[in-house]
Amino acid sequence: EKEKSVFKGIADKKGTTFKKIIVILNCASQVETDFIDDPEYKIDACLWIGFPGVTGLNSVSKILTGGINPSGKLSDTFWKKHAYNPALINFGAYTYDNVPSGAFSGIDGDTGSLNYDKYVVYQEGVYVGYKYTETRYFDVVTGRANAGNFDYDAVVSYPFGHGLSYTTFDYTDFRCTYDKKTDKYTLSVKVTNSGDAVGREAVQFYISKPYTDYDVQNGIEKSAVELVGYGKTEALAPTENDTITISVDGDELTSYDFSGEKTYIVDAGKYCFTAAKDAHTATNNILALLGKTTADGMTEDGNAALTYSFDKTFDTTTYSLSATGKKITNQFDCGDINRYDGKGDNAVSYISRNDWQMTLPEKYACISITQKMIDDILAQCDGSTIEKDYSAYPTFGADNGLKLIDLRVNEDGEPVPIENYLWDELVDQMTWEDLTELLSEGKRMTAAVESVVKPETVDHNGPLGITQAYKFGINGLATMYGDENADSCPPYYPCVGLIAATFDYDLVKKVGEMFGEDALWTGYSGLYGVSMNMHRTAYDGRCAEYYSEDGVLSGKMAAAFTVGLQSKGCNAYIKHIAAYEQQAARIGLAVWLNEQAYREIYLKPFKIAVTEGGAMNAMTSYTRIGVILSPASKGLCTSFLRDECDMKGLIVTDMWDNRYIDASLPLMLMAGCDLPDGNRSSFGIFDGYADGYANMAKQMKVAAKHILYATVHSNAMNGYDSSVIIRKVTPEWKLTLDSVRLALIIAFGVSAAAFITFTILTNRRKTDL
Repeated sequence: EKEKSVFKGIADKKGTTFKKIIVILNCASQVETDFIDDPEYKIDACLWIGFPGVTGLNSVSKILTGGINPSGKLSDTFWKKHAYNPALINFGAYTYDNVPSGAFSGIDGDTGSLNYDKYVVYQEGVYVGYKYTETRYFDVVTGRANAGNFDYDAVVSYPFGHGLSYTTFDYTDFRCTYDKKTDKYTLSVKVTNSGDAVGREAVQFYISKPYTDYDVQNGIEKSAVELVGYGKTEALAPTENDTITISVDGDELTSYDFSGEKTYIVDAGKYCFTAAKDAHTATNNILALLGKTTADGMTEDGNAALTYSFDKTFDTTTYSLSATGKKITNQFDCGDINRYDGKGDNAVSYISRNDWQMTLPEKYACISITQKMIDDILAQCDGSTIEKDYSAYPTFGADNGLKLIDLRVNEDGEPVPIENYLWDELVDQMTWEDLTELLSEGKRMTAAVESVVKPETVDHNGPLGITQAYKFGINGLATMYGDENADSCPPYYPCVGLIAATFDYDLVKKVGEMFGEDALWTGYSGLYGVSMNMHRTAYDGRCAEYYSEDGVLSGKMAAAFTVGLQSKGCNAYIKHIAAYEQQAARIGLAVWLNEQAYREIYLKPFKIAVTEGGAMNAMTSYTRIGVILSPASKGLCTSFLRDECDMKGLIVTDMWDNRYIDASLPLMLMAGCDLPDGNRSSFGIFDGYADGYANMAKQMKVAAKHILYATVHSNAMNGYDSSVIIRKVTPEWKLTLDSVRLALIIAFGVSAAAFITFTILTNRRKTDL
């Protein structure tokens, strides 16, 4: 109300004290924007600047005065009211309505922070952000049954991808060609500056897929339009033009069929590509191709000339295998309450465009806990659930004469593949003690290993900029070269959503390179900072760290950033995989969603970051997939990240610090998660597995291989050659501290003994008397 009163006061002075009113939205999360069009406030323009970083405000002033022509496009839908977002009704942490008293008591001594009894349901399915608004609008215009009443202009202030400029651009000559050999579509469009100022334009390309009876029968949902790529023109003077061309892989035509074929399919029907200025323009272009106009309820006429349509036949095999040749099939039935084998009487109706009126929720999805849910959760708190294996243990402590640096590249200068037998021989040199320490010490680091000459690394946080002072790492250039500014901190960059709004691959790659330079100077070899969770709603406490509501934009931005970051030897940790869209009760929160939504919305950016950006490492989330902890999901860590995405490096948990159960770490290791983000070696996590668990020992060596591979391809190995050795040395200050500690312990022991003796003698004397 105070802000509204300020607006009213300013509006009263418009035309006398000043001529125009410009609102600057200085926020990472999208605020409700219904007020912008309110005539009472007389607002002329609005500029979203996110969090602009340490120098971004300089550019804001230049934009306002015309010194810079803005070319950004919104990375999220801007809602007039957040209540119109169907995801919001299921945002938060809900308590299962019938948790038995004491069901989780006594576990780790702290059930309150572990949220065993909390859940959330992603009932909106794939209809996140513009995929809801554009699809609902499309169905109303085309007259789909049960589409209900939906007034687009009353719901959306600005669509995903919207952005104004001080000039205008015309799109012409849209073309599409297909190369069957490479299974790639090439899309291009000519962009001409039709205005009066020099400017750049971010061009977006979308696909529209058929929504068929097969989809209805099998619960498959499809957005009316989906972003498949983008490009950005050079700075164009008036009348100048540029042709933007992108390549789209054939798998962008697929949808995930979780109940029928249980893999990626191409449905039969008509597909259409379009070039557009934003998601809403794309929808209107598709509607124009169907012969629709404003007479049918469209907000404005589309341009059918900017579309290309073609027919496809039903295909269940072409995209059913991963890049590694593994079968892609359901891995996450455990996360869908309708398919989970311990669901009991629970059932959830996901939103469906087949019947918007009946499936849009009016209240949050209520779920009752079952005994099977409780049992499955408790089973993850007990390492005894790992099956014993009495077969021969693998080799430890071999003398194979290898050093980690020897496996960086081969004689041709190419990386030695992790599948090469030499990696097994290298890991064979590690002792059991080496393995247990390496796999237990992971709090923002990886441990040194003498037997293979692996240095200790610093792997730390920093989605918006390196968080530590330049002097932080002993191997950082600031420390090595005695930088006089070593006590200062690297700069903070704009929030990630604002970076995504550039729609500029090359620029974001440069941002990654700058992060990489900061990492070199500070001593980071890995960055826990390539964050790709979705802007499902505006209320996630970490929206500033995440790119967008769209998986393709998020993934391609992360890929560009990763290429730049890793070019400087700092490995990317893509995080938090996955379905981690809120801070409320995040530690152990059960997220229930169907596998199509999980794969197409929440896992998609991670896949792009690995397959297109070469992201080396990943961090799991605190949340559960249904009842299964994300790092304990073999479907996530092994089947998806390893087999499907072909990720080579290590997988680490989110920050540990007793927030999970230490007994679950071996389970996570067996699932394919390699390291805890916590120092757990003193807890003896792997005690008891040195005999009768050959399967555990083998998986430990696999995990070690992942960590070693990531390390050798990082800046931690700068300056290493085959002559380097590593020796763990206790520094003098620690020896002195240990001596003082020992002296204090002895003094305390002597004092305690004297006190006890004195007490006993005194009591005896009293008794004698």
